[in-house]
Amino acid sequence: MSSSVDPNHFVAPALARVTTALWFFSLALALIVSMLAILAKQWITMFSTRMRAPVSDLRRWAHRHHVFRKGLDSWHLNFFVSILSVAIHASVLLFLVGLNVYLFDLDSASFVPVVALTAVGLVFYLSATFAPLIWGTCPTLTSILVNGIQVLIAFLISLGLGRLVGPAAFEAVSVLIGPTETRDKEVISSNW
Repeated sequence: MSSSVDPNHFVAPALARVTTALWFFSLALALIVSMLAILAKQWITMFSTRMRAPVSDLRRWAHRHHVFRKGLDSWHLNFFVSILSVAIHASVLLFLVGLNVYLFDLDSASFVPVVALTAVGLVFYLSATFAPLIWGTCPTLTSILVNGIQVLIAFLISLGLGRLVGPAAFEAVSVLIGPTETRDKEVISSNW
Protein backbone atom coordinates (compact mmCIF):
# COMPACT_ATOMS: atom_id res chain seq x y z
CA MET A 1 0.00 0.00 0.00
CA SER A 2 1.63 3.21 -1.07
CA SER A 3 0.69 6.47 0.48
CA SER A 4 0.70 9.27 -1.99
CA VAL A 5 0.06 12.89 -1.31
CA ASP A 6 -2.49 14.64 -3.44
CA PRO A 7 -0.69 17.74 -4.77
CA ASN A 8 -3.98 19.62 -4.93
CA HIS A 9 -4.39 19.34 -1.16
CA PHE A 10 -0.77 19.75 -0.08
CA VAL A 11 0.01 22.71 2.14
CA ALA A 12 3.63 23.43 3.01
CA PRO A 13 4.33 23.63 6.75
CA ALA A 14 4.61 27.16 8.14
CA LEU A 15 8.28 26.76 9.15
CA ALA A 16 9.16 25.57 5.65
CA ARG A 17 7.51 28.65 4.15
CA VAL A 18 9.29 30.94 6.63
CA THR A 19 12.64 29.31 5.88
CA THR A 20 12.11 29.58 2.13
CA ALA A 21 11.08 33.22 2.41
CA LEU A 22 14.14 34.08 4.54
CA TRP A 23 16.53 32.30 2.20
CA PHE A 24 15.10 33.78 -1.00
CA PHE A 25 14.98 37.28 0.49
CA SER A 26 18.58 36.84 1.66
CA LEU A 27 19.64 35.67 -1.80
CA ALA A 28 17.85 38.51 -3.60
CA LEU A 29 19.29 41.10 -1.22
CA ALA A 30 22.82 39.72 -1.61
CA LEU A 31 22.56 39.76 -5.40
CA ILE A 32 21.22 43.33 -5.49
CA VAL A 33 23.93 44.51 -3.08
CA SER A 34 26.60 42.82 -5.18
CA MET A 35 25.39 44.59 -8.30
CA LEU A 36 25.23 47.97 -6.54
CA ALA A 37 28.66 47.44 -4.94
CA ILE A 38 30.16 46.88 -8.39
CA LEU A 39 28.56 50.13 -9.54
CA ALA A 40 29.94 51.99 -6.52
CA LYS A 41 33.39 50.55 -7.20
CA GLN A 42 33.18 51.79 -10.77
CA TRP A 43 32.17 55.26 -9.58
CA ILE A 44 35.12 55.40 -7.20
CA THR A 45 37.48 54.11 -9.89
CA MET A 46 36.24 56.81 -12.27
CA PHE A 47 36.82 59.45 -9.58
CA SER A 48 40.39 58.19 -9.13
CA THR A 49 40.95 58.18 -12.89
CA ARG A 50 39.77 61.77 -13.13
CA MET A 51 42.13 62.78 -10.33
CA ARG A 52 45.12 61.09 -12.00
CA ALA A 53 44.51 62.66 -15.40
CA PRO A 54 47.30 65.07 -16.38
CA VAL A 55 46.76 68.79 -15.85
CA SER A 56 48.74 71.85 -16.82
CA ASP A 57 49.15 73.15 -13.25
CA LEU A 58 48.35 72.36 -9.65
CA ARG A 59 45.68 75.03 -9.43
CA ARG A 60 43.57 73.27 -12.09
CA TRP A 61 44.12 69.92 -10.39
CA ALA A 62 42.98 71.40 -7.05
CA HIS A 63 39.89 72.89 -8.67
CA ARG A 64 39.04 69.60 -10.39
CA HIS A 65 39.60 67.68 -7.17
CA HIS A 66 37.38 70.11 -5.27
CA VAL A 67 34.56 69.88 -7.84
CA PHE A 68 34.53 66.08 -8.07
CA ARG A 69 35.02 65.58 -4.34
CA LYS A 70 32.13 67.94 -3.70
CA GLY A 71 30.08 65.77 -6.07
CA LEU A 72 30.91 62.64 -4.07
CA ASP A 73 29.88 64.42 -0.88
CA SER A 74 26.71 66.00 -2.24
CA TRP A 75 25.54 62.66 -3.67
CA HIS A 76 26.36 60.98 -0.31
CA LEU A 77 28.50 58.20 -1.78
CA ASN A 78 29.95 57.31 1.63
CA PHE A 79 26.46 56.88 3.07
CA PHE A 80 25.41 54.81 0.03
CA VAL A 81 28.36 52.44 0.50
CA SER A 82 27.56 52.22 4.21
CA ILE A 83 23.97 51.23 3.37
CA LEU A 84 25.34 48.50 1.10
CA SER A 85 27.38 47.19 4.03
CA VAL A 86 24.30 47.14 6.25
CA ALA A 87 22.31 45.37 3.54
CA ILE A 88 24.88 42.61 3.02
CA HIS A 89 25.12 42.12 6.79
CA ALA A 90 21.31 41.89 6.92
CA SER A 91 21.42 39.33 4.11
CA VAL A 92 23.82 37.12 6.05
CA LEU A 93 21.72 37.50 9.20
CA LEU A 94 18.53 36.54 7.32
CA PHE A 95 20.27 33.47 5.91
CA LEU A 96 21.46 32.41 9.36
CA VAL A 97 18.01 32.95 10.88
CA GLY A 98 16.52 30.85 8.06
CA LEU A 99 19.12 28.15 8.68
CA ASN A 100 18.29 28.07 12.38
CA VAL A 101 14.54 27.89 11.66
CA TYR A 102 15.16 25.06 9.19
CA LEU A 103 17.33 23.10 11.61
CA PHE A 104 14.89 23.68 14.49
CA ASP A 105 12.23 21.89 12.51
CA LEU A 106 14.58 19.22 11.14
CA ASP A 107 17.00 18.02 13.80
CA SER A 108 17.78 19.22 17.31
CA ALA A 109 21.24 17.63 17.23
CA SER A 110 22.20 19.96 14.38
CA PHE A 111 20.16 22.91 15.63
CA VAL A 112 21.91 23.36 19.00
CA PRO A 113 25.50 23.78 17.74
CA VAL A 114 24.44 25.96 14.80
CA VAL A 115 22.31 28.26 16.96
CA ALA A 116 25.17 28.47 19.49
CA LEU A 117 27.66 29.37 16.75
CA THR A 118 25.21 31.92 15.32
CA ALA A 119 24.74 33.48 18.77
CA VAL A 120 28.51 33.68 19.40
CA GLY A 121 29.03 35.26 15.97
CA LEU A 122 26.23 37.77 16.57
CA VAL A 123 27.57 38.72 20.01
CA PHE A 124 31.06 39.22 18.55
CA TYR A 125 29.67 41.26 15.65
CA LEU A 126 27.63 43.54 17.92
CA SER A 127 30.50 43.89 20.42
CA ALA A 128 32.98 44.82 17.72
CA THR A 129 30.50 47.24 16.14
CA PHE A 130 29.63 49.15 19.33
CA ALA A 131 33.00 48.93 21.15
CA PRO A 132 34.23 52.28 19.71
CA LEU A 133 31.40 54.00 21.59
CA ILE A 134 32.95 52.82 24.86
CA TRP A 135 36.66 52.80 24.00
CA GLY A 136 37.70 55.67 21.74
CA THR A 137 40.87 53.95 20.54
CA CYS A 138 39.10 50.74 19.51
CA PRO A 139 40.07 49.95 15.89
CA THR A 140 36.71 48.39 14.95
CA LEU A 141 34.98 51.66 14.04
CA THR A 142 33.00 51.36 10.82
CA SER A 143 30.96 53.70 8.68
CA ILE A 144 27.92 51.63 9.67
CA LEU A 145 28.17 52.86 13.26
CA VAL A 146 28.96 56.47 12.36
CA ASN A 147 26.19 56.73 9.76
CA GLY A 148 23.80 54.89 12.07
CA ILE A 149 24.39 57.45 14.80
CA GLN A 150 23.98 60.31 12.33
CA VAL A 151 20.69 58.84 11.06
CA LEU A 152 19.47 58.37 14.63
CA ILE A 153 20.31 61.98 15.50
CA ALA A 154 18.57 63.26 12.36
CA PHE A 155 15.53 61.10 13.16
CA LEU A 156 15.31 62.44 16.71
CA ILE A 157 15.62 66.00 15.42
CA SER A 158 12.87 65.37 12.85
CA LEU A 159 10.60 64.19 15.66
CA GLY A 160 11.23 67.46 17.48
CA LEU A 161 13.45 65.75 20.03
CA GLY A 162 16.59 67.65 19.04
CA ARG A 163 16.95 69.00 22.55
CA LEU A 164 17.60 65.42 23.71
CA VAL A 165 20.66 65.07 21.52
CA GLY A 166 21.92 68.64 21.32
CA PRO A 167 25.28 69.74 19.94
CA ALA A 168 27.12 67.24 22.14
CA ALA A 169 25.86 64.40 19.96
CA PHE A 170 27.35 65.94 16.83
CA GLU A 171 30.64 66.44 18.70
CA ALA A 172 30.55 62.77 19.71
CA VAL A 173 30.16 61.71 16.07
CA SER A 174 33.01 63.98 14.97
CA VAL A 175 35.21 62.53 17.73
CA LEU A 176 34.44 59.05 16.45
CA ILE A 177 35.22 59.75 12.83
CA GLY A 178 38.25 61.95 12.95
CA PRO A 179 41.29 62.95 14.94
CA THR A 180 40.71 65.67 17.45
CA GLU A 181 42.85 67.11 20.17
CA THR A 182 41.02 65.04 22.81
CA ARG A 183 41.37 61.80 20.86
CA ASP A 184 45.01 62.53 20.02
CA LYS A 185 45.77 63.05 23.71
CA GLU A 186 43.98 59.80 24.53
CA VAL A 187 46.01 57.91 21.93
CA ILE A 188 49.28 59.47 23.06
CA SER A 189 48.62 58.77 26.75
CA SER A 190 47.68 55.16 26.03
CA ASN A 191 50.85 54.52 24.01
CA TRP A 192 53.42 56.33 26.14
